[in-house]
Amino acid sequence: MSCTSDILIIGNGALGLSAAFASRSSDPDLTVTLVGPRRRPGAASPAAGAMTGTWGEVTAAGLRHAPGRLKHALAVEALKRWPTWLEQLNAGLPPDLRVAHHPGTFIIRNTVAGPIEDDNFAAIVESLDAHGEAHERVRPADVPGLMPNANTRALDALYIPREGRISSAQLLAALERRLEDDPGVTLIDGAAQRLEIDRGRCTGAVLESGETVTAAHTVLAAGARCQALLDGHPALARRIPRLITSVGTALLVRPPMRRHSHVIRTPNRAAGCGLHVVPREGDRLYIGATSTVHLAPRDRPVISDMHSLITWAQQQIDMSLGAARFVEALVGNRPVALDAFPLVGPLSVDGLSMASGTFRDGLHMSPVIGPAMAATARGARDASDALFHPERRPIAAFEDREQAIAAGVAQMMSSAWEHQLIGVKTGFPRRLRLMFERMVRALYDGFEIDYVPPTALLIPVEMVRTLDARAARVKEIEALFADLIAAHGG
Repeated sequence: MSCTSDILIIGNGALGLSAAFASRSSDPDLTVTLVGPRRRPGAASPAAGAMTGTWGEVTAAGLRHAPGRLKHALAVEALKRWPTWLEQLNAGLPPDLRVAHHPGTFIIRNTVAGPIEDDNFAAIVESLDAHGEAHERVRPADVPGLMPNANTRALDALYIPREGRISSAQLLAALERRLEDDPGVTLIDGAAQRLEIDRGRCTGAVLESGETVTAAHTVLAAGARCQALLDGHPALARRIPRLITSVGTALLVRPPMRRHSHVIRTPNRAAGCGLHVVPREGDRLYIGATSTVHLAPRDRPVISDMHSLITWAQQQIDMSLGAARFVEALVGNRPVALDAFPLVGPLSVDGLSMASGTFRDGLHMSPVIGPAMAATARGARDASDALFHPERRPIAAFEDREQAIAAGVAQMMSSAWEHQLIGVKTGFPRRLRLMFERMVRALYDGFEIDYVPPTALLIPVEMVRTLDARAARVKEIEALFADLIAAHGG
């Protein structure tokens, strides 16, 4: 059995669905086939908090280098596009399926995770001022639903009116409904097994069911699972920063009383995303999220992550959440490129493009990336000049190894503060910092090639139990970078 269309999109998360919707919206004569498992096991989009976090995701370190500033610029553009994007999406939906953007985000600064939180909070304010974005400093006591433990209370708070939230479940359902109602779209509940590439051209894909889908252009947008399809073509795969996964755990709960009306979050810290609560439909509250980098996807929550989330939410946001009713634990595999920057644009294989590696920003950036991929697929323009071209040398986020080591130590100290590992004994924080510095330096000293990898990739190696296993993992990561650099001429 086979299926033929103008455009094949592999992946039915926020990016894949958005690319399909944008393709049909821009050219109704195009036919589109979209392939993805309807249940989306382990996918990032269904587990996302779906905050439109343009400034909430800003970090001081990210704004220090050009690639980080470019990524932030894409987030700024996405926030501008969301109203028009939702208006276009909702125009063909019945009222009960329309998606709303609920504006308003409160960012709080407390002392739980150490000085890095102060730095990132200041960077958020600086970026808001630089962009002329409306915001307001508010008293933490005036933030609706913020009732933390006195020992972990917020010292400062910021309100950003245009940032906010949507429902990821409603967004995915709305995009699916528009595509299901479109006679020019074929939706296949399944997964691609391999890309069909012959003599430098992609002609489609073979599915796990054995069905073949042919198309003039194929868009690879299957999140962290893109890597398995790329691995079927080693010469192409080695030119693209390898995709790994940031496993995020979140909780859905039903609070004892309804008093959370807006997003409340901290800045990013402790080598991950900030703690946040997001109101959801049905009087539910989303508590998120952990962020742990792994070389392969995971599909089950870890008890310690769930315990940390509910403990931090009670201590730092609302003490009454201890009485909340548990609804569901969510696990999402966020796609992360080896150098931690997006992979978006056409590939050197004719008829093939890619959208992945967006880390925590894929859903928020979908109004930008979806139309860009649609344009690339129909040959309207090359999106690589505006986004992060997939076939590239690894992007360096640090000027030198010492800068990376300092950043890694700061993140580990932040995590230690947040997990209450630092006692009050005289000199202990200093000794802990020195221990962390030795640990991080050992990891980077084991990395012998002329490239400084992102801290998010190396720091988790410390969780490997034995010294020999740690050294082996560092060498495994080093080999991935070495092969990528060699593929681009050394």
